[in-house]
Amino acid sequence: MTGRDGTIHHLYRESRREFDKLGNLTGEFGILHEITARKHLEEELRKLATTDSLTGAANFDWCSQLPALLWNSRSGVQTSATQ
Repeated sequence: MTGRDGTIHHLYRESRREFDKLGNLTGEFGILHEITARKHLEEELRKLATTDSLTGAANFDWCSQLPALLWNSRSGVQTSATQ
């Protein structure tokens, strides 16, 4: 959602519908949660997980190789990244 001043607000909606015994909708109750701060923290964590904090360069390729590097290190196989 965009505010009047142009800032973006992230919202999370929870709702519940109520029905009578015949299955007819009798009402809907809900609440909106403003989660902009949480979204900003998630984005910051994503950046920290995918970029080098010193250079700002992307390190996603290294992260995607991590399971193989861990497997190789446990099995005693040396790769160029572990030498």
